[in-house]
Amino acid sequence: RLAFFWHDLFATDVRATDRRSLAMALQNKTFRSLGSGSWEHLLKAMIRDPALLDYLDNGSNRAESPNENLARELMELFSLGEGNYTQHDVREAARALTGYGNSDTADLAFRLRTGMHDKGDKTLFGQPGVKDGDDLVERILAEPAAARYLARRFWQGFIADGEPEADWMDAVSSAFRDADHDVSALYRATLESAAFWAPRHRG
Repeated sequence: RLAFFWHDLFATDVRATDRRSLAMALQNKTFRSLGSGSWEHLLKAMIRDPALLDYLDNGSNRAESPNENLARELMELFSLGEGNYTQHDVREAARALTGYGNSDTADLAFRLRTGMHDKGDKTLFGQPGVKDGDDLVERILAEPAAARYLARRFWQGFIADGEPEADWMDAVSSAFRDADHDVSALYRATLESAAFWAPRHRG
């Protein structure tokens, strides 16, 4: 069920990966091996995921002409939600992800194409110091909106449609953030909450 949740969050389509079943199998393996641990580790794995990189056109993301697809979806759909970043942040995030791709001859293993990577300093959320995708993920998770975003998605994935109750959101997102974005802490807080067991949310 949790692997299915991650597949819904990191929307990917086998038809958009030239029907490469290996890419989808590797993604499913990532969800099952990392999906109940550190959200930081999962996000760092996903910006190297062959299916997602292909689906969001990161193969054409190069220093001289950044492609913003992965960067935008990373913030809008995977980690922060609308209204919690600017177009400037998207541009800088795209620069951080330039050159991220996969080998076509080594089981789609991650490959940083250094000649395509923008090695300059990037500024996100008004702060400089981002060099690459790992720095980008760490900078995103430092934003308070990150914990609240994933908590909201857990509410919608496991409790009810619509917006979460304010008290639930405050308590669960705080527990998640205090646990250094440990997904198991978020999962536990969600399933142990009164809202999860409330009759009004059944079915």
